[in-house]
Amino acid sequence: MTPREAFANHFEDLPAPDFATLPSEPHRVLAQLPFPFYLTSNFDDWMFRALKEYAKKDARLCICRWNRHIPDSAPTFDLDFTYTAANPLVYHFHGCTPFPQSVVLSEDDYFEFLINISRDFKSLGHWVDRALGGSLLFLGYTLSDWDFLVLFRLFANRLRDSGNTHVAVQLEPSEAPGSAAERAENAIKYLNSYFGSAQIKIYWGTCQDFCEELRRRWEAFNR
Repeated sequence: MTPREAFANHFEDLPAPDFATLPSEPHRVLAQLPFPFYLTSNFDDWMFRALKEYAKKDARLCICRWNRHIPDSAPTFDLDFTYTAANPLVYHFHGCTPFPQSVVLSEDDYFEFLINISRDFKSLGHWVDRALGGSLLFLGYTLSDWDFLVLFRLFANRLRDSGNTHVAVQLEPSEAPGSAAERAENAIKYLNSYFGSAQIKIYWGTCQDFCEELRRRWEAFNR
């Protein structure tokens, strides 16, 4: 069994969260929001399942074809379909179960992904390019994550060119020196070095805490 196959099998065996009984579970919270696009670097299909099974939306799944070994049977864009909040797109940059050929796993995979997509950015598809032109929310990363670093490097030029893009980033607290406020300020300076004039806001806390606050605010907004 190859490392990719073992990785894929591991995720297939993991039980999905109980969306119905966990009010602030991140996938459940995000599934209830009126987003037409969900771009993820996770290999599991939990975002897709939360949209379909909990939010009862007609979600569509697509896998980034970053290498030539991804089979034709892997889900892709429907060029004749219009993605909306009721019919959202879940786009997996770094692969998705059950297609082990699609997973970005090793350091070489990350470099190959970055090189291939940078060479042909249009291969991401019109809808992903459109999503990157709007307001963005990044969840579940640290500044040292390979997923985070590779995607931010890839998107930097696109986001700079889009004008006054709003980028909200939830970052896990780190063990770096200084107070939480100082670490958050350093993170903003770091991200500004990539995004230039983009308006960036940082939430310095766990993904669970962020989603709890997001849920409360969304429910208050809808009352």
